[in-house]
Amino acid sequence: MGSAGHFGRVTRFSTAGGIFVYVVTTSRTSPGWESSSLCVLDGDDIVYVARASTRRIMSASITVGTRFPAHLTSVGRVVLADLPEEELDARLARTDLRPYTSRTLTSASAVRAELRRVGRQGHALVDQELEEGLRSVAAPVRDGTVVAGVNIAVHAGRHCVEPVRRDLLPHLPATVARIEADLRITGPARAASHGAGDGAGRGRSTALTSERGNEESARPAGPGRRPAGRAGSS
Repeated sequence: MGSAGHFGRVTRFSTAGGIFVYVVTTSRTSPGWESSSLCVLDGDDIVYVARASTRRIMSASITVGTRFPAHLTSVGRVVLADLPEEELDARLARTDLRPYTSRTLTSASAVRAELRRVGRQGHALVDQELEEGLRSVAAPVRDGTVVAGVNIAVHAGRHCVEPVRRDLLPHLPATVARIEADLRITGPARAASHGAGDGAGRGRSTALTSERGNEESARPAGPGRRPAGRAGSS
């Protein structure tokens, strides 16, 4: 997707992103969380539009604008699970399903089956498929259809799978509800001002061309590849 489309997806969540960070960082009801993110689908990747963290849990440095293959992430899966079958089939046909870890799902049939399960249960839990040691659980954000995902991510060495589902997942709906409420309020205003803002948006989108190139350095190296540089905090 072009930079203008990427810009539009990110700016749509500019206010919601602020609400997300506020809710996550001021909540005292979710002990044990190590990072939490709000992400949207852009092309075949998820893009981070807001993030709060208490400690580093990934080797890659993650900031707003970082991208990862959607099928490897919990936030990506809650969005992909809501897509029409035809669109999902087309995406999986062009997706690079190489293994990032020994746990990565590497066939279209396995990914599709997992997405169907995600759709039925209403959340996704990904256990060390993107990177060894990383577990995350995500819930969908809806604005008519699923338009984003919110996750909680933890280190596998400190949190087992079932406690993540049992203890951390129940804290996501309140955050999701706040974001969805913001989208219902700000959506009509964005639509009304869309035409007037097109020119300004085109001008601002130029900066995203270079940003998108920089985002590639945050991708996990995968087998046979080395990270582009020393990782920072996640």
